[in-house]
Amino acid sequence: MFERSIRLAASKAATQDEQDALAPVIVLAHELDEQERGFEARIEASKAARGEGPVRLSRSKREEVDRYAADAAEMAAQQLEVYETLGASGIVFALHMGLDSDVAFWSKAHLKAHPSDAAIVKAFADAKARLRDALAAHLERYPGEEA
Repeated sequence: MFERSIRLAASKAATQDEQDALAPVIVLAHELDEQERGFEARIEASKAARGEGPVRLSRSKREEVDRYAADAAEMAAQQLEVYETLGASGIVFALHMGLDSDVAFWSKAHLKAHPSDAAIVKAFADAKARLRDALAAHLERYPGEEA
């Protein structure tokens, strides 16, 4: 989701210089998307390595989780529709604001995670922080009218 959003921002960049400046941000966005896609599987693998079985949810809980996933996908699609109406800096600003609170939450999550999972959680939080910081740096250089 982040990579698609940053690619959209790059396509809306006012100058080639701004578009080029978003190239490394796209890489960080891709890394965060990969972290998000594989997070559950890495946690499950960590649990398996320490001899724990996978999380087993009741049918109703699995349906609830599946509904949350469907809602998240729908919200991401709606977010991209809104981003279509913004300029590059507006997209970058919105992503930065969202990540700012997300990083605050995740930055301490590894302290509460199982010791075997802490590195996975920290890597996820670090990917979020790297993207947030890159977005902030981009906004400083290209504030735009929306930001």
